[in-house]
Amino acid sequence: MKTFSWQSIVLIAAATYFVVYPNAVSAATFEVTIGPGGNLVFSPSSVTIHTGDKVRWTWASSGHSTTSGSPGVPNNIWDSGIHNEGATFIHTFNSAGTFPYYCVPHGGCCNMVGSVIVVSETPTPTPRPTATPTPTPRPTATATPRPTATATPRPTATATPRPTATGTPRPTATPSPTAALFNISTRSFVQTDDNVMIGGFIIQGTERKTVIIRAIGPELTQFGVPNVLINPILELHDATGAPIASNDNWQTTIIGGIISRDQMQQIIGSGHAPMDPRESAIIANLPAGNYTAIVRGVNNTRGVGLVEVYDLSPGTDSTLDNISTRSLVQLNDNVMIGGFIVTGDRPKRVIIRAIGPELTQFGVPNVLANPTLELHDGTGAIIARNNDWQTTIIGGIIMNDQVMAILNSGHSPSDGRESAIIANLPAGNYTAIVRGFNGTTGIALVEVYDLQ
Repeated sequence: MKTFSWQSIVLIAAATYFVVYPNAVSAATFEVTIGPGGNLVFSPSSVTIHTGDKVRWTWASSGHSTTSGSPGVPNNIWDSGIHNEGATFIHTFNSAGTFPYYCVPHGGCCNMVGSVIVVSETPTPTPRPTATPTPTPRPTATATPRPTATATPRPTATATPRPTATGTPRPTATPSPTAALFNISTRSFVQTDDNVMIGGFIIQGTERKTVIIRAIGPELTQFGVPNVLINPILELHDATGAPIASNDNWQTTIIGGIISRDQMQQIIGSGHAPMDPRESAIIANLPAGNYTAIVRGVNNTRGVGLVEVYDLSPGTDSTLDNISTRSLVQLNDNVMIGGFIVTGDRPKRVIIRAIGPELTQFGVPNVLANPTLELHDGTGAIIARNNDWQTTIIGGIIMNDQVMAILNSGHSPSDGRESAIIANLPAGNYTAIVRGFNGTTGIALVEVYDLQ
């Protein structure tokens, strides 16, 4: 099995803080916390400001820096030097653009990176009069045949940052009173037809839930990801498979379906605005049900892309109970990697599955015959692994045989070659990596179910 260095870890998800976009033209100061709670993150990891505004970084833990550029490649715009808890550093941004930065001791090893997006004035996008649906990749199929099957009309696709990458969304999620799944991100090589990237999720509860769905490509280059999807487009489908929203370039809202007004300012205000205007985003207020996000390239282009779903209303009486992605699992940089965040003050019990052979019953071609599964924590360490769910691999957080627990969960895979792990996880960032046994390739599904 190939070994990958943690210098190649790719940022899978951003911080959970919401950034409010300034409407006034007067200069303002934006706050970023360095290392809150001892976590190796900037919180929030991305802020959007105007020219002339300032960002003030405050050290909440020791031994960090804020340095412009990418890990190992400073660009000398600013460098705070390494400081300890209680220190502050301010930089004024006088020109528009996107300014990535990192912590010198922890940027390369632990993905401690951030960005400042500077705009010259409040943009005024021109909404398109109607959405232009693109053909859907195969009728949807493939969530999971099991009772709480994955909310995906389409077997969902899959991300793949550098294998062993801790697809860890930034652990700055705002804690909620009880444990919850906050975010899912998956990266993979987006192709065409059956091999576009498809992410599914389920919303349960009595209230509507507001989420932002993003399709990311160009901004992955700053993390060393090769062959990115230059211009990703995004569709959101409901449980019937009908498209209910679409976007191509997040600064230009496509009016239609459930989208009735311009969304650009709302996206900026969410704190999750993409860094590149060619990337796509949709904010949706959704009732309980199953949903699918489909990512493809404009004009059938191909490349590595990232699909993400963030919960923008964690305080409502509704939850993200299942998240899944389907994609073509390849080798090296193009294995499938799914990241998710657990928030709250108590552990969350989940089952993570890597599915391949059972997808054939949904008409999916070229499935991954024998998927293997690894679970990594926010440091990148492997905390659990499995190859064939009926044989438990003891080690890490897995202390006992899990076969009966998997059967009793209602989510046991239907094929003995598929993999599953049950884990009780404290708040933090986690990555599930799916590969083919002995370097095989094929279409697979990675899923995370909330067992509580």
